[in-house]
Amino acid sequence: MSIAAELQGNVRTTSREDLAAGVQNVYLNNGGDVIVAQGLPPLAELARLGQGWSVRTPLANAFQPVAAMPTTLANIVLYNGHATKSLIISNVWAVTQTSIAAATSFSLLAQISNAGVAAPTDNTAALITSRSGKAYGGSSKRAIANTAFAIADKWTCVGTSEGHPSTAIGAGAFADLLGGWIVPPAACFCVNIVASTAGGTMIQGIDWFEAELDLGG
Repeated sequence: MSIAAELQGNVRTTSREDLAAGVQNVYLNNGGDVIVAQGLPPLAELARLGQGWSVRTPLANAFQPVAAMPTTLANIVLYNGHATKSLIISNVWAVTQTSIAAATSFSLLAQISNAGVAAPTDNTAALITSRSGKAYGGSSKRAIANTAFAIADKWTCVGTSEGHPSTAIGAGAFADLLGGWIVPPAACFCVNIVASTAGGTMIQGIDWFEAELDLGG
């Protein structure tokens, strides 16, 4: 048995409207299809709300990538000191500051520590900057060249980069994690990098968003 249903909506033309707060009808095209196309680029709304942030190792703390898997060393650690907010990792990156010698490839590594770890001493030399031009007032903390949180054999490769010419400056690697790593309260996000050949110095960074999330059981 078929059941008739009535759907009401507004027809949107070529102009983008500035809607007021309150209840709004869904929008339809002139063929009756519900318009569900995203109106802004991905993550623009989170950035607009002022919850997007970046951190990186300072130039004074540039490190030499090694040609071996790390054990407990994390080049940079991001600790979630919030009581209820989660850290949603957007991307991880690294870039060389001096000649990489014969290194031609890099692999970005990451891991999340178990929740409930003690907070690191906040290293304010690793600046937290906004992705929408705001001052940071949250509870995330950062540490550099840290061995207190990462665990050997727990590293995951999250991105690779290869084909760099020898002696290049500015070579690096970038991994768009698409929010696929979520750091709960009282846990750490640790990153490192492996080079095909040790040499040169790099800095490494993390971009993330902060939001209240139901993380389930």
